[in-house]
Amino acid sequence: MPEGARSAERRRRSVNRLAIALLAAAALLLLSGLAAAAISAARIDRDTEAVTQTLQLRAAIYAVGSYNERVETARRGYLIAGDPRFIAAVRRSNALMAGALRDLTRLTAGTEQAARATEIARLRDARLPRIERLLRDRTSYLVSFPAASLYDDEIVNSTRQTRRLLEAMDAAEMRELATRSAARRDALRQFSLFGLACALGLIGLVAAAVQLVHRYNRELDAAQARLRRANEGLEEAVSTRTRELKRANAEIQRFAY
Repeated sequence: MPEGARSAERRRRSVNRLAIALLAAAALLLLSGLAAAAISAARIDRDTEAVTQTLQLRAAIYAVGSYNERVETARRGYLIAGDPRFIAAVRRSNALMAGALRDLTRLTAGTEQAARATEIARLRDARLPRIERLLRDRTSYLVSFPAASLYDDEIVNSTRQTRRLLEAMDAAEMRELATRSAARRDALRQFSLFGLACALGLIGLVAAAVQLVHRYNRELDAAQARLRRANEGLEEAVSTRTRELKRANAEIQRFAY
C-alpha cells in the first residue's frame, strides 16, 4: 500500500476512534443526567409530600382551634343569655371538634406533635362533662360556679391551654414548612443546574463530534482534490509523452525508408 494511502487509513482510524470516544462520553453524560434526574425527582416528590402533609396538619390545627373557640363562645353565650340555641351550637361544635381531633391525631402519629395532640384530646374530654352539666341545668351550674366561672373556671383554663398547645403546634409546623419548602427549592435548583450542565455538556460533545467529522470531510475533500489534480497532471504528462513517442517513431520510420 502506498505511503499516502497508509497515512489516510491511519487518519481515518484515528478520526473514527475519536468520534466513538465522543459518542461514548455523550452517552455516559446522558445516563448520568438521567440518573441524577431520577434521584432529584424522587427527592422532590418526598419534599412535596412532606410539604403537603404539613399543610394538611396546619389545616387540622386550624380546624381544632376554630371549633375550640366556637365551643367556648357558645358556652359563654348560653351562660350569659340562657338562649337554648347556644346549646345546639355548643354540641355541634364539640362534635366537629372531635372529628377534627381525630384527623389531628392521625396526622401527628409517630411525630413530635403527637404528645400535644393527645393532650388536647385529654383537655377536651376533661371539660366535656362540665359543659354538659351547664347545658342540662344552667341554674344549678351558676349556683355551683358563681360569676367567676365565666372567665376563670376549669373550662376556660382548658380552652386556654388548648389554644396555647395549638399555637405551639402551628409554630412548629410553620418552621417545618419553611425547612421543607427550602429543601424542595434546593432540590429543584440542583435539578435545574445539573440538567443545564448535562445539556451544555451534550451540546459541547455533539458539537465536537460534528466539528471533527466536518474537519475530516474537509481534509478528505482536499485530499481528493489533490489526487484529481495529480491524476490530471499525470494524464497530461502521459499524453504529452505519447505524442513525443509517436513523433519520434514517425521520424525513425522516415529515416529508415
